[in-house]
Amino acid sequence: PKAIPDHMIVQDEAAKRVRAGTIVTNFITEPLTGKKFLDFGCDEAHCVEAARERGAEAMGFDVKPAVGVETDIAAVHKAAPFDVIMVYDVLDHIAYDQDRLDALANIRKWVKPGGKVYV
Repeated sequence: PKAIPDHMIVQDEAAKRVRAGTIVTNFITEPLTGKKFLDFGCDEAHCVEAARERGAEAMGFDVKPAVGVETDIAAVHKAAPFDVIMVYDVLDHIAYDQDRLDALANIRKWVKPGGKVYV
């Protein structure tokens, strides 16, 4: 079943940018200026751009290729550690329990001591 009616799905780029800004502003409760930020499962990287607008050095990772999105997990390992990692609307899309556990184990490795993971 559909989670929401079609007319409620954000379709155009301007609305996607607004939605991303709202997600980052409401979800991330700390200042991002000067922090390293990872959006794990970033889709089209709209939240990455919103984090950059808030002053973060931001990176996005997703398994689905898109402009400005890293799809190579080795690149994320190399860029770590991160001050802030956002995992928004991701874990429920990972089909297998072990894959979810592996993702969380990686996220734990990537966050700096004292850093935060927002799930």
